[in-house]
Amino acid sequence: MCVSWRVFTRFLGMYTRVVGGIAVVYAGYSALAYATFGPSVEVIVTLSLGDGLFPATVVQTLYVAVVLLSFPLQLLPV
Repeated sequence: MCVSWRVFTRFLGMYTRVVGGIAVVYAGYSALAYATFGPSVEVIVTLSLGDGLFPATVVQTLYVAVVLLSFPLQLLPV
């Protein structure tokens, strides 16, 4: 068996574990959030923060800033 094939199989095993772990973390977080807040949470989570200035507007503004500032990073591949 070739060395590169062994490296590939090790990578594939590690990749599968990492993606599976991320899926478990997302599913656990989602289940915990649903158990905490119930079905009343909006699909767009920032809409559930309320109408006040501090929680809703500040978080939405920061989110827009992060999206705008991270866009140039997508244009520069590693």
